[in-house]
Amino acid sequence: MQDQKSVDRILTRLFRLVDNGDISSVEEALKISLTDTMVSRIRERKLIARLSAKMALSLIEALRRAPSLLDDRKRVEFFYYLEFHVRLEGERSRLLELVRKKLMGLLTWTTAEFVDLVQLSMEHFTEALLSQSMLEGDATVAMNERSLHHLNGAVNDIALAVARTVNEWAKLRDSNDRSLKIHRREALEVLDSLISMCSQINALEWYIDSVCFGDMVVAAAFIGENGFYQIDFADRRRKLLRELAIRRKVVLHWSASRERRFVREMLAEVETDALSYATRFYRRRVGLPSTNYLKIDKAHELSQSVLRQLEAEDDLLLAASNFAIQTQAFYFAAVSLRWFAFAFLGMQESVSGSKKGKRGAIGSIPIEQITSRFDDRAGGELIKNAVTAMVCTIPARTHHELFAKPYVRVGESVIPMFGGDTGLWNVSVRECLIDGGVLGKDLGTIWEDFYAKSFEQSDWRVVGRNVKLKRDGRLVTDIDLLIARNDLLLVVQIKAMIGSAATIYDHWKNRQTVEFGCIQARKASQHLSENKHELIGICGKKYASGIRFIQPAVLTNCNELNGWSFENVPIISEVTRKAITVGSKVEYFQKGKRNAVHTHHFVTRDELTTSKILELLTSTVELDIAAETGEISWQRHEVGSLAFLLPEFTAGQNLDEPIHEPARRVDQPLA
Repeated sequence: MQDQKSVDRILTRLFRLVDNGDISSVEEALKISLTDTMVSRIRERKLIARLSAKMALSLIEALRRAPSLLDDRKRVEFFYYLEFHVRLEGERSRLLELVRKKLMGLLTWTTAEFVDLVQLSMEHFTEALLSQSMLEGDATVAMNERSLHHLNGAVNDIALAVARTVNEWAKLRDSNDRSLKIHRREALEVLDSLISMCSQINALEWYIDSVCFGDMVVAAAFIGENGFYQIDFADRRRKLLRELAIRRKVVLHWSASRERRFVREMLAEVETDALSYATRFYRRRVGLPSTNYLKIDKAHELSQSVLRQLEAEDDLLLAASNFAIQTQAFYFAAVSLRWFAFAFLGMQESVSGSKKGKRGAIGSIPIEQITSRFDDRAGGELIKNAVTAMVCTIPARTHHELFAKPYVRVGESVIPMFGGDTGLWNVSVRECLIDGGVLGKDLGTIWEDFYAKSFEQSDWRVVGRNVKLKRDGRLVTDIDLLIARNDLLLVVQIKAMIGSAATIYDHWKNRQTVEFGCIQARKASQHLSENKHELIGICGKKYASGIRFIQPAVLTNCNELNGWSFENVPIISEVTRKAITVGSKVEYFQKGKRNAVHTHHFVTRDELTTSKILELLTSTVELDIAAETGEISWQRHEVGSLAFLLPEFTAGQNLDEPIHEPARRVDQPLA
């Protein structure tokens, strides 16, 4: 069997050959058999994307002649994938060329003017979408949550298409091939078309990445006049669990159901003063008299929405940095940008008609206005550096970066996009602070401490931390946490993730880390089962004699994998971690009412027997309360000149009883 390192060496040689156009030597390099590992790495490293269509087809023929150890189904799926990738890359290139041609007529606009135009065009799309998407008053909570989730996803799709449009425009901005400046109305019509095409390009890239990184497989290909590709989920349960985890986050944010956070309270202390300061700045800019009283209610509401996004990871990161001023500076810088953006949105109704058409210029934020509020002793220079890290200079490396940091730098000012926030600001802060530094390692240690203390405060006993397991003096593996309850020992590997996993690629990287943790936990569990003397050495003879079940598990802050398992090792996040310590329930609230109108108890603390805990490790309350049944239907989608048959989870009515108003629900325990 080939290991990944030997396969990657072969592929690195292949990359050199194809980069040099030496397809004739590829067959020689492919004399080694095609295996599961080989075809996975060909997909994951996107070998096809490096080639012209002609070279790609030659490579596919070479691969067909290569010896294969794949079973028939996997071999067919692999060659479906190769042809699929070639055609989608071709269609993507065709659409991208059309986008660039259309953008040539918009290069005479300034950055502020172009961003303003694009955001007006985005409003057309979102208004049309919102007019069609309403929560149903007679639906169950689960169905309304599903609708809210789908609406949120559709709005994000539009925003990502807008981000790509701006980024592609920026790549061409210095081109000498410019057309005369077209009328604003005509420019908006062109932008509507551009955003639609960019949305299609994003969809094609999503299909490619989903297959390349193992989320989906090309199950069938029907080529011809009415042909299409049928794409299925590679692992339906894993896909559904990810969707439900994302939905849970959307719903909890929408319902304002969040636990107290230290970072949130730290920022809230200066929130009102900061919003008032920003409002006064914009009032002076647009020439409103000082006697004109402006309410900041809207700005405050938007600010509260942003502060609600703060999570346990943010508090833990601040603790990992020992509450360093630099860490605080990044949070203050990021939220200050948003306070200025919200202050402008809050007073927009007071802007005269002639100035409303120039929101990009009027709403721009001078960086000095943010940094001047912090003297050097309070971290003024740190704030300036943090602001620089939290904004985008376009063209950005990818349009995803502009989506995550929706502030376009123009000289010494920045222009907000998407209303100033896309829901990823605190994740961007964490990524900036951790990337390339030791803080990531410290954060992992903080998470381990957090989990250990959480179990100690329940009926569980921590019997070992950072245990190194050896055989004949050689390290077998190490394990982060050994916890016991009655006759059950959990062998826990902890995998603390950084970032949002907002892209398919990022989610794949997280999954790789978690899968490696599963292998470690399984190896440790087997070792302890076969070497009881080591268990005695860890927790004592008397306690070890009572252990009847040794269960491996991975504990992670990656909620999208909660309830999944790899190689029979369950993966759990905070939802299940709390369920196996204090039980779980879901409370339902109607808006405007403080008391729960319905409570569903799934497991009480008294019901946490060993068998129940083992059952909870492989399930999640999200599956119990979701509208989806796990079954799928097939939907045809057309993107550019291509057609796809895509799976979609079907909905049923899984709740005890419907609640006939849009309601919020709170998982117990809350994340």
